[in-house]
Amino acid sequence: MGRVRGESDVAYAAKIDRLIELVLSEQDIEKSDPASPSELARRVHLDTIGRIPTQKELSDFRDAFSAGQYDEILDDILNSPGAVSHAFNFWSDILRVKNGLGRGSAPAEAAYRFWLRDALKENLPYDEFVSQLVTATGQVWNNGAAGYYIRDQGMPLDNAANTARIFLGLRLECAQCHDHPFAEWTQVDFYKMAAFTYGMEAKRYDSPHRVSLRKRLRKSHEETIGIPGFPLLVSQAAADDWLKISNAGLALDRWGLSQSDYQQVAQRSIEHYREYTESKSALTLAVIQMFAPIKHIQSIDTGSTLKLPHDYQYDDASPFDPISPETIIGNVAVGDGVRPSADVYAEWLTAAENPRFKKIIVNRLWNRVFGRGIFEPIDDYTEYTHVSNPALLLALEDLFVEIGYDMRRFQKILFLTEAYRSRVFDGELAPGEPFYFQAPLLRRKSAEQMWDSLVYLAVGDVDEFFPRDAAALSDLAEAERIFDVFESYTEAEFFSVVDEMDEILQTSLPKEAVARRNIQEAQDRGDEAAIGQLTKKYRDMTRAKEEALRKVAYQADEKNAMKAGQPSPSMTMGSTAKQSVFRPPLPDAFPAPDGYDSDQRAAWDESQRRQLMVFAHLTRFMARASELESPARPGHFLNVFGQSDRRAIENASKQASVPQALMMKNGPVVKAVTSPYSHLARTIDFSATPEEIATLTFESILSRTPTDNELPIMMTLFTRDTRRSWRNLVHTLLNSRQFLFIQ
Repeated sequence: MGRVRGESDVAYAAKIDRLIELVLSEQDIEKSDPASPSELARRVHLDTIGRIPTQKELSDFRDAFSAGQYDEILDDILNSPGAVSHAFNFWSDILRVKNGLGRGSAPAEAAYRFWLRDALKENLPYDEFVSQLVTATGQVWNNGAAGYYIRDQGMPLDNAANTARIFLGLRLECAQCHDHPFAEWTQVDFYKMAAFTYGMEAKRYDSPHRVSLRKRLRKSHEETIGIPGFPLLVSQAAADDWLKISNAGLALDRWGLSQSDYQQVAQRSIEHYREYTESKSALTLAVIQMFAPIKHIQSIDTGSTLKLPHDYQYDDASPFDPISPETIIGNVAVGDGVRPSADVYAEWLTAAENPRFKKIIVNRLWNRVFGRGIFEPIDDYTEYTHVSNPALLLALEDLFVEIGYDMRRFQKILFLTEAYRSRVFDGELAPGEPFYFQAPLLRRKSAEQMWDSLVYLAVGDVDEFFPRDAAALSDLAEAERIFDVFESYTEAEFFSVVDEMDEILQTSLPKEAVARRNIQEAQDRGDEAAIGQLTKKYRDMTRAKEEALRKVAYQADEKNAMKAGQPSPSMTMGSTAKQSVFRPPLPDAFPAPDGYDSDQRAAWDESQRRQLMVFAHLTRFMARASELESPARPGHFLNVFGQSDRRAIENASKQASVPQALMMKNGPVVKAVTSPYSHLARTIDFSATPEEIATLTFESILSRTPTDNELPIMMTLFTRDTRRSWRNLVHTLLNSRQFLFIQ
C-alpha cells in the first residue's frame, strides 16, 4: 500500500489534465471525444489485467461508470490477481526473467518469480522495490531478489549497465569498452558506477568441503611426483607454457632440475593427471550431480575491487588500476569502506533528491498507460532528449514522491484522467514527431494480451490458476534441504560420503559395462527377446546405482525429512519435481438430448467423449502468460506473436507477420475458442435467435454490441447450421482490427 495519501486521486488527475490542455492549446490541437463506456471498459481491462473483460466484469464496469463510481471500480480492477499477472509480464520483460534465469537454476527462477509476484501483489513502493533488487544477498529461499544478480551471473559489468539503464535512463554500455562516442561518459565513468555492485557475485555454490576435495588431486600429485610445489600439468602445451613464466628458471634451480629433467617430470605429471581423472571421472560426475540442484542459488557481497581492463588505452589511468565506487551524476556518492557499496548505491539511487530515478519510472509508467513516453526512448535520457511536455513530466515526478512511490496508485491516477478516457488517437506519427496526449495512442495488443484474451475465451477466467507453483515450491524446498545437508557436513563426513560414493561406483560400473556388452551381443545376434530383457536389467541396475548414490549423498537429512513428512533429498537428487496436470479443470460432457434411445445415447456419449478429448488436448497448457515458461518455445503462440526472448531489456515485438495470420485463421488456440466446450461456446444459448447469438458473441469478444450497420451483415453469416455459422462469426471477430488492437 502507498505510504502517503496526499490529495484525492481525482484531484491529481484533474491537475494532469490541465497541464495537458495547456500544451494542446499552445499547439492548437483539439482534445479527443470521450470514449464510450464499453470502449473504456475494454481498454482499462487490457491495460490493467492484460486481457479482455469477462461478461460480468464488463457489466460491473458499465454499472459503476454510469453510477459515477469509476474511481471505485478502478480500485477493484487494480487490486485483482489479473492485474498482478499483467504487471508481472511488464516487469519480467524489463528484468529479463526467464527459464532457469538463463543458468538452468529452477530454484533461483522460482524464488525470483515468487519475489516479483509478491512485490507486485503487495504493491511494494518503487524505491523499496529497486533497493531490494540492488542490495539482494543470501540464498534464494531467504531472498528471492537475489535472482537479480543470478540472472547476470559472471557478467557484473553487464549487470551494472542494465541497472543504470533500467533505473536511471543512462545508456553506459558503450563506455564499458571505450569512452562513449556520443555522450560525455568515459570508460572510467562506467567503471566508477560499476564498482558499486562489482562485489555482488552469484557464483556457483561450492561447500568448503567440495573445495577441499579438489585438494586431493594436488596432494596425490605431489606424492606421485615427489617434488613439493611442482606444477600440476594437464598437457604438453601446459608444460611448455610453464617454462615461459618469469620465475621458471628460479624454480628449476630450487628443484635441482635441468630443462631436460623438467620435461621428464612433466610427462609423469601429465600421465598422473590423466590416470587420476580417468579413475575418478565417474565420481566427478556424481559429485557434480550432487550439487546440481543448488548450483546457482545465492548472491553474496564479496567486497571485490574493480580494476580497469588490461587494454585500457587512455592517459587518465593505467591498466589494472583499482577503481573506487563513485556516482557520475547528481549528488556525489562514494563507497565509504564501511557499509557495503551496493547499499550506498541503492540509497543514492532511490533518494528523493535523485531526479533521474523519478523521471525514468514515471515516464515508463506513462508509456505503459498511454502507449508513448513523454520523452523517447524511455530508457535513454540525455541532454539532447526532447520532452513533449516538461511541466507535465516535472509534475508527475513530484506526484510520484508525494504518493509514496506507489506504482499502483500512480497508474490509477493516469487512468482517471480525461486524456486517458478519450477515444484513441489512430493517426500516423512520423519518427521523432512529438505527441501531446490528447488521447492514448492506438496500440496493437502485446503477445501476452492476445494470449490471455484467447485463453479466457477458451477456458474461462484463469487469473488465479498457478499450475507451475507446486513444482516451483518443490524445487525451492529441495534446494534448501540439500544446501542444509552440505552445510551440516564436517570435512571428514563429506570425504566419507565421497568415498562411499566411490565404492558404489567401483562396484557398479564394471557390472554396467558387462551389461552393455551383453546388450550389444544380443543386438548383433538380432535376438529381440534378449535385447528387451537385458535392457530392462541394465536400466534397473543403473536406477539402483542412482538411488544408492542419492541415499549416501544426502544421508544426513534422511531422518529430518522423514520427521517433517517431506520427501528427502535422496528421493529427488538431480531432478526437478514434475508438474501436476497443466490444464484448467475440464467441463462436464454435454448430456444426450431427451428422447434418445440407448443406441443413440451411446453414440452421443462417444461423440462427446471424443470432442472433449480434443478440447482437453487443445487446452492442456493453457494458463495466463505469466504462469508459463518464459520465453515460450519456438512455434508457441506467444513466440509467434513477438514475446520478448528476455535476452535484452524489453525486447518484445508487436510487428504483424504471416505466421500470426495463419495462427489466427486455424491455429490450435483459435480451435480451442471455437470448440463446443470452450468457455465462449458454453455461454451461448444456441437455441436463441441469430441476432441474440451475434450480440452476445460481440460482447464477449469485442466488449460491445454490434452496430445497426453491422448486425444485418452478421445475419448473412447465419445459415440453418447455427453452430457452424457461429464459428464463422467468431473467426471473423477474432481476426478483426478491433480485437487485435487496444482502442
